[in-house]
Amino acid sequence: MPHPLAMPTPLSPYFLRLRQPRLKGKSEDKMHRLAIAAAVTSLVLLPSVAAACQCILPKDADARRDVIFARNAYVFSGRVISVRKLPPRSPDLPEPTIEARVKVIRQVKGALPDEVVVMSYGGDNGENCGAGVGLAAAWANERPYNFAISRSVPQSDPPKLWTDGCNSNRFLLPPEPGQPANE
Repeated sequence: MPHPLAMPTPLSPYFLRLRQPRLKGKSEDKMHRLAIAAAVTSLVLLPSVAAACQCILPKDADARRDVIFARNAYVFSGRVISVRKLPPRSPDLPEPTIEARVKVIRQVKGALPDEVVVMSYGGDNGENCGAGVGLAAAWANERPYNFAISRSVPQSDPPKLWTDGCNSNRFLLPPEPGQPANE
C-alpha cells in the first residue's frame, strides 16, 4: 500500500481501484466478462501501431547469401568512416535516418566508387528493419560491414545508397580466389 499522503497517478493500480464502482454478485461477474471481451476485441480488431521487422530469409548461410545477392543491385564490403543521425524522414517513421560514409573495400556485385554514403532508418527498436545500429557498431568497432543495396538516390556525389537490416551484414562474402575462407 502506498504512503497515505502520496497521490496515486491516474495509471497506477491504486488510483484505478479507488475510482472503480463496487459491484456485487451477478452484476460484478457480468461487468468483468464484458471488460475482458472488450479488451480481447480491441486487440484483435485494432491495427497494430508498431509491428516488428520480419526478415524472410533462409536459415542456411549459403542459401541466405544467394537470396540476398539475387535481390540486390550492389553487394560489397566496406569500412564505416563516419556516422551521422538525421531527423526522421516522415511522421509515420519516427526513428531517425542514419547516414554513414563508407570506404568500399571489396566489391562483389555492381560497380561503385571508392567512397559511398549509405542511408538507413535508425533501427534502434527493430520495428523498421533499419541497419542504423549495425552501421554505428561497425563504425565504433572499426570493423568491416557487408552491404547489400537494392536502391540508390540518383545523381549524388558520392553516391547515396539505401540499405536495411534484413540484407546488410546478414551474410559472409565468398573468399576471393587465392584467399583463405575466413575474412
